[in-house]
Amino acid sequence: MGLTEKQFAHLEGRFSDLEQMKSDGGKIIGYGAGGYVPEELLLACDAVPLGFIRSADHSVIDMAGAYICRWFDPFVRTQIGLALKGEDPYYKIVDLLVMANTDNHVRALIDVLCAYSNINIFTYGVPHRKNQAALAYYLHGITKLKKRVEELTGVEITDARLREAIKLCNRERELLKEISLMRRSSPGIIASKDFVKLNHASF
Repeated sequence: MGLTEKQFAHLEGRFSDLEQMKSDGGKIIGYGAGGYVPEELLLACDAVPLGFIRSADHSVIDMAGAYICRWFDPFVRTQIGLALKGEDPYYKIVDLLVMANTDNHVRALIDVLCAYSNINIFTYGVPHRKNQAALAYYLHGITKLKKRVEELTGVEITDARLREAIKLCNRERELLKEISLMRRSSPGIIASKDFVKLNHASF
């Protein structure tokens, strides 16, 4: 079985795996796209991180028009549609959805989901400046996130746990980089579309 086949086989059974983890007492923590939510914190308390990066057809985006203006980011409108339509299994299975508030589009998404869904949502701000005050503001949010996921899972995030989670995430990034560099070869070892699928699967 090749890489692509293994990947699709894994993804096809992934939701069943998540359901089993949850029935065994595990916690699943979703997070918004953008790279501002540290997976390391979620892994360090034995939670399963689940990135919300899915797209959908236009009917889902159009549905979001009842809640948000049409000039908002179509990705944001997609997430609103998926979450509120009530048919997306991943939005149903999460114990907590972590959203880093990066801009007005994400803020609108957070507001709509808080007002119209039963999803348990934790938010914190991401500053747009790089100075000491901005760093203190960001660290305050990350510290609150740490406490929230510890409460949810009942697991204390120790330095040792965090180091192991960082090591794991760094290894994943290294492997994705190595695979990406393979695309320089001629003929290519992996097609760009398959590499994009692999990146998506990593979430």
